Amino acid sequence: MKVCFIVIGLLFSILSIVLSYVVIDNNNKEIVALEGEVADLEKQIDFMWQDSSERQLSMQNVVLYLSNNSMLIKDKVIRDVFNIEANSIEELLEMLRSEKATVVDEINDKYLEIVVLKDKVSLLEFRNKNYRNGALLLNIIGLIFILLYKELSEIIPNHT
Repeated sequence: MKVCFIVIGLLFSILSIVLSYVVIDNNNKEIVALEGEVADLEKQIDFMWQDSSERQLSMQNVVLYLSNNSMLIKDKVIRDVFNIEANSIEELLEMLRSEKATVVDEINDKYLEIVVLKDKVSLLEFRNKNYRNGALLLNIIGLIFILLYKELSEIIPNHT
């Protein structure tokens, strides 16, 4: 009977170790991977925004330049430099607005991905906290059974 207390105590302690080092370690690896994805998406957003801003600025400069020059130059610059077929500055400005809206939509989509990934990270961290608490509880229960064996050994000697 007393030996059962030792076996049960050891089983709880082993279960605690498995929970601590296998399950939580796997979750931590997944958290690191998700945080890497978040960092990559944030870099992509920064690059997209910077690239779009630079393109918008250069296109606005071209519009200003073209508004003061002849139509032949306008067509040549627009077609050769930007590979855009536009018949007027208004069309070019509309293309700029459309391009900016597209970039903003893409950035919003990436930001939504970031929010979803961060939510997954939070969930995994919450689960890890619960697993740690569960592992601690199992370890305490295991120690209680082992201490019970010791107490029973002192009370009832030579009965295993």
